Amino acid sequence: MVRALSFTHFWIAGAAAMTTWASWEWAGQDEGTAVWAIWVGLSTGLGYTVQRAIKHGLDAANMPPMRRAFWDGHRNAMVGGWVLAWVAFTSWRWDELLLLDRVPWLLTLGVLGLLYAVIPGTRRGLRASPWLKIPIIATAWALATTPTFDGVNVGLFASRWLLIAGLTLPFDVRDLAVDQHRISTIPMAWGASLSLGVATLLLLGSGMCLYLSETWVVRPDLSALLLAQSILAATLVASPFLARGLREGTERERERWTGLVLDGVLWLPLLHAAYDLI
Repeated sequence: MVRALSFTHFWIAGAAAMTTWASWEWAGQDEGTAVWAIWVGLSTGLGYTVQRAIKHGLDAANMPPMRRAFWDGHRNAMVGGWVLAWVAFTSWRWDELLLLDRVPWLLTLGVLGLLYAVIPGTRRGLRASPWLKIPIIATAWALATTPTFDGVNVGLFASRWLLIAGLTLPFDVRDLAVDQHRISTIPMAWGASLSLGVATLLLLGSGMCLYLSETWVVRPDLSALLLAQSILAATLVASPFLARGLREGTERERERWTGLVLDGVLWLPLLHAAYDLI
């Protein structure tokens, strides 16, 4: 399951699509929401694949063994498959996506994604900076998954930013042993326990941003689900089972906790989408 869902980036791509759909619905942007959510999901899968391909090409020796073995055998299929899926959907829905009207937004996300993976002239990207890595990931996700073309809903943007930041910190706790000889991360400076505690507070803050918004009255059902999403994520991150699994578990167990369970929290809006279809 880890390789089929997480290593292929299918799980995180679907999570991005679900986050986008929920954010646009919550903000009242109903027209074209499904098409845009799918496109963001495909773009996320492609973006993660390109970043991982760069890392595999420049620093394969420092990748976790399971992930390195997967990329050794499936690199071309991964890149080719995601490129084909992205190009096919973008061509099919080109008129609805209006990408030419969103060039500054696209360039911003593209630059953030590439600089995160590699800075020209070096073999490392901004992910090697402990104080930039999490903010860059959270900013890119918030920009990609919330409506920003006609103005920014500050509460929604902040909520998505805090949610992703809180979910990303445990990934660095998972990778402490792998990263210690190559890059610096926040858990190296703070320790695993404090990092997970801060992540829990960030996740709870994500829910509060929505709870304090006036949209709570307009969309109480979806707002309650997104609040539950933040509480569920915080509960998982604060769990001693997760902490023990990230620090003492096998590589497969660590990947399962992060790549399946924590990323799976982002799929929670699917419950509301399914209810709307009934």
